[in-house]
Amino acid sequence: MSVSSTTTKVSYSGDGSTAAFSYTFKIFADADLQVIIQSSAGAETIKTLTTHYTVSGAGEEAGGTVTFTSGNIPASGETVVIRRNLTLTQSTDYVENDPFPAESHEDALDRLTFISQGTNEELDRAIKAPVTDPTSVNMTLPVKADRLGKLLGFDATTGDPEATTGRVLSATATDVSPGGSATASFNDTTGVLTIGVPTGATGAAGAGLDVLTTRGDIAYRNASNETARLGAGSANTVLKSDGTDIAYGQVATAMIADDAVSSAKIADSAVVTAAIADDAVTLAKMASGTDGNLITYDASGNPAHVATGSSGQVLTSNGAGAAPTFQAAAGGGKVLQIVQASTQTQVNSTSSSYADTNVTATITPSATSSKVLVLVSQALASAAGAAGGEVAIVRGSTTIEEFSQLSNVENQMTNHYLPYLDSPSTTAATTYKTQFKRIDQSGTLQAQRNDASGNATSIITLIEIGA
Repeated sequence: MSVSSTTTKVSYSGDGSTAAFSYTFKIFADADLQVIIQSSAGAETIKTLTTHYTVSGAGEEAGGTVTFTSGNIPASGETVVIRRNLTLTQSTDYVENDPFPAESHEDALDRLTFISQGTNEELDRAIKAPVTDPTSVNMTLPVKADRLGKLLGFDATTGDPEATTGRVLSATATDVSPGGSATASFNDTTGVLTIGVPTGATGAAGAGLDVLTTRGDIAYRNASNETARLGAGSANTVLKSDGTDIAYGQVATAMIADDAVSSAKIADSAVVTAAIADDAVTLAKMASGTDGNLITYDASGNPAHVATGSSGQVLTSNGAGAAPTFQAAAGGGKVLQIVQASTQTQVNSTSSSYADTNVTATITPSATSSKVLVLVSQALASAAGAAGGEVAIVRGSTTIEEFSQLSNVENQMTNHYLPYLDSPSTTAATTYKTQFKRIDQSGTLQAQRNDASGNATSIITLIEIGA
């Protein structure tokens, strides 16, 4: 074939359920692909063929598919990068007087082109001088001993790379005569910053200026920019500023930072009540707490909080001398919550191993004694022949019920209703899903079949029932 495409890699975003990702360029063997997973934090991991994924389409001009094995499906937030990565070898051998094989000759030329494309892709990501730079530019890095602990810089005249300190490693201060200007200098070879600080001028001999007359007075600069006396404020007042001048007064709302008044500061000696103006403590000024907490008073009369209860619990009085608490509502056998999810995404399987159907929902039980009624309407069909199937209901990674002998003749479509009453014994978020596999016949088993007549829908409903 002729090689017109320069594409050597593709990338995708993982979603936690998609296992198959296509590549659109030719390879000669499965091992000619390199698969890399980049985490949401930017860490890269090279995956291993067979262990983490399989490859189809080797030798095809249009490319093929990389399919991740069970347990290795890229999670949401991860990036999948598939790149052609051929070994730098030449395996074509022509024997004198033998026929000239056009196909193997084209493969050899294609291989050399693919290697060149891969090398060019890596060079495009490298740091290099522009074409318009003079040929005298030397982009070789300084030797290791010269660049240890240094930053990469460029010579001010030649533009060549150089190792430079570029940062302050130490600082020294020197005196500048009174009335002089402050100075600063930096040595980018040694990393030394030198600062010159003017020293204070010596005043005339004498007692100096003292405007203070009474205990508690403070000196400040008044509106005439003169040193003046501010007398001690009244009891339980605080020193306030209007942005220009200062004065004593009570704490006003604008003086309290948002989230500054915690429950420990209410009716506490940390802030004297008389120092706070009436109506000064607004909701915005109260300190942030845990979502759902309530403010109460403990047996000693001190402010305290009522811990947030679980979903469905009610606030219950514990009598005089004890704070109220959130508790489960009396009685059992009640429907406490319902969670429902649906999907029309088609999933195919010819495997005898379980695979996700994309039918999933998550519920957070309000008590460990609650039961969860799982109701599934699973759309199944078959194509390219009849297919016998089996569907499992899975909690987390644990199979809790299997429904076997779900048979479909070719092109038959139906919804199977699968109920199960589960006891998860947890108050943590719990995910339920269905998986399916082919157990008989040779057709393709399809979940949520999509075709010209429409898209099939599967529904999962989770109902928490109180004990």
